[in-house]
Amino acid sequence: MNYVPFYSGNNQFDAFRASGIPLIGHAILFEHDNFKGAHLHVFNGVDSLSQYGFNDIVSSFVVLSGRWQFFRDDQFQFPYEGVFGPGVYSWVENYGIKNDDLSSLRCV
Repeated sequence: MNYVPFYSGNNQFDAFRASGIPLIGHAILFEHDNFKGAHLHVFNGVDSLSQYGFNDIVSSFVVLSGRWQFFRDDQFQFPYEGVFGPGVYSWVENYGIKNDDLSSLRCV
């Protein structure tokens, strides 16, 4: 599966579409609870959030499409329980994910 992470600027989705990779999922990660602070759009998945300055800082997220699995470590190592479908998740710890502990994620 091809993973295309975040693109900087206001044309994130346009840049993703231009890549030619089919969209199977879109999630937005937030630095703080209740969708506050910096945010990161992820399309299909990303194997290391550290390359985007988002490793171990996620406190809330929104799934716009797809079903997502989250991991404690890079390269999809040490998965958290559960798969998350479309919805709003205002505090990661309410869903069994330790705060500021996410390192990779992908659509499944």
